[in-house]
Amino acid sequence: MKTRKLFLISIFMNMAVLVYCNIHIVNKNKLPNNEAFNANMAMLSDISQFAAHYSFEWNYPVDKSNLIAFLEAFHKDIVRINTKNDYELNLLNAVLMTYLYNLDETDYYEEIVITLEKMKIDFPNEFRTYWLYGNFMISAAKLLIGYNQYKLILNLYSDNLNSYPIDFLFDYAYACIVVQMPNSAMEIYELAAKNGGTPLASNGLYKSIEKEFKDAIISNIYADKEIWEIMKSNDIYYLRSRMFGSLFPLMETWAVRMTGLDNNKSFCIITPDQLISKNNNSIGITILIEFNLNNLSYDDFLKEKLRIYPVVEQTKKVIGNHKYDIIIYEDKTKYRNMGGARGYYIAACAAYKNKSNSGIEIPIEFNNASTGRLNYYPLMNYFNRINQSINIGILVDSSNEIFNEASDFIFGYLEDIIIE
Repeated sequence: MKTRKLFLISIFMNMAVLVYCNIHIVNKNKLPNNEAFNANMAMLSDISQFAAHYSFEWNYPVDKSNLIAFLEAFHKDIVRINTKNDYELNLLNAVLMTYLYNLDETDYYEEIVITLEKMKIDFPNEFRTYWLYGNFMISAAKLLIGYNQYKLILNLYSDNLNSYPIDFLFDYAYACIVVQMPNSAMEIYELAAKNGGTPLASNGLYKSIEKEFKDAIISNIYADKEIWEIMKSNDIYYLRSRMFGSLFPLMETWAVRMTGLDNNKSFCIITPDQLISKNNNSIGITILIEFNLNNLSYDDFLKEKLRIYPVVEQTKKVIGNHKYDIIIYEDKTKYRNMGGARGYYIAACAAYKNKSNSGIEIPIEFNNASTGRLNYYPLMNYFNRINQSINIGILVDSSNEIFNEASDFIFGYLEDIIIE
């Protein structure tokens, strides 16, 4: 348990660990109703406060070994009486094993996983199996696996959070917290409060998250690491800026450079893998993305760019939730061995909607190591989305020889990015 303990401490720091694999997930009205079983359930209710979560130090006025003995006896009793593969008994049994795991009986890990995986197959209409699985994996410090169970619930059952109980909302919000999705967690807590859950003023986790956010001062200078972060989520890399409300997927082999915010501008340069031209040549392209906060209207921003580039064609296109001005430029004095330069300048204006950046949040896989050409790290504090419209320009540096392939690449890429 030492590894799990140290890992959880490093993740949560001063935040209380309140990951529950709790009895609230079980429908007690569907359990056996006899004196012996009811006595065990009453005992379970009494000890749940000690066993429903992992404790770094045992400072409770009860003997830990007595709790383990009771839970193991109850576990064996349920296995004995559950001759008809009853769902509620299976779920209760899984809860008991998670309690044992929380009490450092780690040998139950494999049995818990096998039980829950089988329940997914035997009871495909029950989202609570995934709910308990998610809570358990988070308590076992397998944060991304735990969070993904919640995403499975929303994909397999309903994506309407109003259709789930308040206890589920609180557990889901906590799952978002531990994978560094604070805006998403706040939105879920707000929904829970609206539906009758703990008021936000009394929700310690909500208040703690709220204090971590701050507003950027546009005229200030910010270093690149204050604005940009590269991280890995479910085996995909991303470049994100909460300040600019932007999320860009990356490949591990791509080269990426970012600048801080200076003179009201910030840039990122992405060099993807080389493309193969119709002549079977490997040719690279470069994508320069500008976030411009100067006091310019979008029309003036666009006119300024039109004066810079030798435009041969100009169109408009809606991609995702933005209207883009698409400018094709050509300069035959450059890249003469590849038919001359031919590329794009793509511009848009991202209007300010609200501070929340939940749309660009993804579950982060914590890892301090670096691999390949990307170094990734989580930000230590959070910025709200800058509270003004942002003019965005995307320069695609390409050539005539690779222009068709570059076109396919950039418009496919624009479908994948998020700018809020």
